[in-house]
Amino acid sequence: MFTNKTIIVFQLNNGKQVQFNRTKGDSIVGSVLTDGVHKPQINYGVATDIDYWEMINKYFGNQL
Repeated sequence: MFTNKTIIVFQLNNGKQVQFNRTKGDSIVGSVLTDGVHKPQINYGVATDIDYWEMINKYFGNQL
């Protein structure tokens, strides 16, 4: 998802909503990982492809 909204809201599979301010911190760019069950992982800043694969492997583990 690409967005210019300041507040982003994710709805988990159980109906719970999780929101965060994407301008929090030093950077307004980043990534969010979510599986719809667990709390989303928010990563601020620019990353390389290797960084993204590390984040994905840590967040999703053996689910992939």
